[in-house]
Amino acid sequence: MIGHKSITCISGMWTPLPQCIANDELEKCKYSLTRQEANPLSKTVFDHNEKISYKCRGTIKQKHSTCINGRWDPELNCTEVRTQSCPPPPQIPKAQNMATTVNYQDGEKVSVVCQDNYMLQDAEEIVCKDGRWQSIPRCVEKLACPQPPHIEHGTIKSSEFSEEREESSKPKIYPHGSKLNYTCEDGFRVSEKDEIICQMGKWSSLPQCV
Repeated sequence: MIGHKSITCISGMWTPLPQCIANDELEKCKYSLTRQEANPLSKTVFDHNEKISYKCRGTIKQKHSTCINGRWDPELNCTEVRTQSCPPPPQIPKAQNMATTVNYQDGEKVSVVCQDNYMLQDAEEIVCKDGRWQSIPRCVEKLACPQPPHIEHGTIKSSEFSEEREESSKPKIYPHGSKLNYTCEDGFRVSEKDEIICQMGKWSSLPQCV
């Protein structure tokens, strides 16, 4: 007999029916794993209902399977994906030197910090995956901004330098991340946020005095 001797009604349906097959018609199972894949067994052909235990190369866990009329249940398998370790991560131009070890496990992360006046583009970490480093970022130079434009009925006041625009006769250069505030003349008000920010050589949207 192949299958369970009893069947059960579940939600209006019977579990799979067993099969009655003559003993001389039951097929044998062949142990097909090679020596490179798993440890060899004492024989290579097994009868119906015969159970085996085997161990894949490079592993310590034993697997078990049963011969069912010419098929293994579960199937013999030694094709698990083996994770690879990564070598030390690459040194990213303009990044601070990273303290590294000989190798890194799959999924391990390393943080990247740029040198002064440089900033990360993309991810802040690199990830070891399948023996290679993924998501490697770049360190790009922080671009300064020129003197911001004048707005009608308004003046610029720097929250960092506490200087108004008209107090300086020559244009200033503002480093990345600088913040400036606009103030409006009497009788006018700022239509939106009065602050602008220097981001990689460009100022954020200008307000209006209305």
